[in-house]
Amino acid sequence: MGARRFLHFILMLLAGFLPTLLMAEVDTDARGDRNVNDVNRNIKVNLWLEKTVFKEDEPIAILFRITNAGHRTVRLYPFTPEERSFQFEVLDRNGRELGDDPARRFDPDDDVLENHPVDLAGDRTREIQLQPGETFERRLYLDRHYDLKPGEYRVSGLFLPDARHDIMLRTVNRLKLRIEKRTSPFVYDEAENTAVEAGPDAEETVYLFLSAEMAGKTEKYLKYVDLRKFILSYDMFARQYLRSSKQQQEVVLQRFAEYLKSGPTDPLRRFRILRGVQETPDRMRVDVLALRSSGSYRVEYMYNYYLDRAPGSQWKITSVVAAVQNK
Repeated sequence: MGARRFLHFILMLLAGFLPTLLMAEVDTDARGDRNVNDVNRNIKVNLWLEKTVFKEDEPIAILFRITNAGHRTVRLYPFTPEERSFQFEVLDRNGRELGDDPARRFDPDDDVLENHPVDLAGDRTREIQLQPGETFERRLYLDRHYDLKPGEYRVSGLFLPDARHDIMLRTVNRLKLRIEKRTSPFVYDEAENTAVEAGPDAEETVYLFLSAEMAGKTEKYLKYVDLRKFILSYDMFARQYLRSSKQQQEVVLQRFAEYLKSGPTDPLRRFRILRGVQETPDRMRVDVLALRSSGSYRVEYMYNYYLDRAPGSQWKITSVVAAVQNK
């Protein structure tokens, strides 16, 4: 009788734990590979586009953003060439899917095809490790894969993260973009000339640039600067920009733009434009005396802003030199 009671107790205990065991989450796949399941559960893929309206034959750069949203390190093993790991699905206005053009895909001028998979530091590697919360980015040009005519399109992405396994992740978002016919060059030139005549001169450009900072409207900064030249005045970005491939330079420029829009740590309290000096017909130097302060911190700067103007365009700030004024 004692043995029967003991056996009955064991059976009741197993009955209580059986549902939990059946519902437990499998931590590895059939081959015992934990990383495959981590990728499926934790990797999120997004597409990012700087704007949604393009002119005909204008480059269309789309950024794949792969984020580890989990709590474990995830390892990615992309294919080579990268078009096997980063793929697009393009639908026209009527919902018809476009086929990619192999002749465009292997364009020798495509920066992406010239670069091997890299890690977060930009070094070539066969493996990409993403720590929790980290993001890996890859920029591809849609127009180098598809023959896009003027019209509206919807674009989603497919990411194949591991060349060893048949895994495919779809982007969580879908982009919409429109391609417009390029207008007549004569109409374009006339519009440009009208804008130049009505645009601010070099001193007014610097005044508007600094006024935007004082008003807290730093999102307007990019209207007054030539970002590709202005970035060279900031050592923390210039070194990385100059050492990057053309593809990665676009990413560095985007980070620099966000840095400018975030505003300085020492607010601008007042400024005075001292003079404008014309160095060449298309180059000006504007000298500015400015006061910055934050708490007990208070310092006066002399800024030398350099502005360039290409034929048929407006003045843009291309560099700046700052010096502390001695009291």
